[in-house]
Amino acid sequence: MENRDQIQSMDKHKQETNDENDSVLLVIDDLNPNLDLFWQSQECKWIHGKLSVPVLQSELTAKDILRIEEINAKHRMNILMNTSMYDEKWCYPALKKVYRPTDRVCILAFSFYDDTKNAQDWDRQFGAGRGIWYRANTDPFLKFGLKKDQIVWVNFFEDSPEVMKNKILNSSILVLPGGAPDLMMKRIKEKKLTAILKNYQQTIVGFSAGAMIQLKRYHITPDEDYPDYGWYSGLGYLDDFDIEVHYQGSSHQKRHIQKAMDDSGLEVIAIYEKGGMICEPKGKRSYFGQIDFFSLPEQK
Repeated sequence: MENRDQIQSMDKHKQETNDENDSVLLVIDDLNPNLDLFWQSQECKWIHGKLSVPVLQSELTAKDILRIEEINAKHRMNILMNTSMYDEKWCYPALKKVYRPTDRVCILAFSFYDDTKNAQDWDRQFGAGRGIWYRANTDPFLKFGLKKDQIVWVNFFEDSPEVMKNKILNSSILVLPGGAPDLMMKRIKEKKLTAILKNYQQTIVGFSAGAMIQLKRYHITPDEDYPDYGWYSGLGYLDDFDIEVHYQGSSHQKRHIQKAMDDSGLEVIAIYEKGGMICEPKGKRSYFGQIDFFSLPEQK
């Protein structure tokens, strides 16, 4: 592996000091460190395509760096749901195994519809103390032992791309809220966050639209917000199944699930309002609440 040889040949921790902010550039390909464990509340930055972190109190050895690399290469976890009410009885036992009191949460609030046009509109939806969706996304984490100061929001209108990246990188749980999945992906691309999100290796939880964009491709069943059936591209964390969100067992939904299977050849997992799934590394899946499964008949 190139990284191992590179680190060992650099006297275990070759670093380039950035004079402007007295940070350290770790020259290691594909490194996405667990900032919650190793840098805690420290700031980090992207400089010339490399991850910059402050100088550590103690020396970070080659062994430490390789250990971080191994952890993050294999331990991304994806949670797909319809609701942000993680603390309800039907899902709390499943999520209690995942969320920790030491976690740092980043909520990427990019899924608003086109009628949200400026910072004031965004604040009315997501702003602390007044946003209609603020408490719904924040308060459920408190039951898992987290404090409000461990939860940050990415503000589409006011945060710079640099601040957005710092908030994402300093988190151990990334929340993708519900709303408009196609507009969320459009805004992610607009802010040039696609690469950093695709390389995110911590826990990702999304509900409704935020569940859909975790897939490589997802279909939309026509509803009041989307009158036409269609396929869209997501972040690509998961590519071996499709989902139907807000499933109610209606003939309308079943018809479009069948169409989606015919188009893609993929299994469709239908998630009821009180249903969810956890995708762990190496393809392991677990389910909680109410779920239905649809697949094409095997060809003989």
